[in-house]
Amino acid sequence: MTALMRDLGARVREVDIVRLEAETFFARIVIEADGRLHEVDARPSDALALAVRTGAPVYAAEDVLDRAGVRPEPDDEDDADRSAPDGSDERLSVFRDFVNSLDADDPGEGGGSRG
Repeated sequence: MTALMRDLGARVREVDIVRLEAETFFARIVIEADGRLHEVDARPSDALALAVRTGAPVYAAEDVLDRAGVRPEPDDEDDADRSAPDGSDERLSVFRDFVNSLDADDPGEGGGSRG
């Protein structure tokens, strides 16, 4: 796919994780070609593998992060607004696990599919 994009003079502008339904993520690849933007629906694993290979940014809709993320129950009220120990937002944990399950060397493998 990266060779096809290069040969066509196109580039991956971004990858968007647009929704989550029944534990299935849905993605869209935004491609820029001839000064125009094209949106292509794709399996999230393929879209993310393409983003990794092309250096394109990956975005996720806020509602996807809200639904996919799991926040641990706070021990007390003081813990309610704390981030993870590494400073990250714990809502991203499920999404991060999904991305980490991908094998960028083999786009046919990895988590997530459209069913």
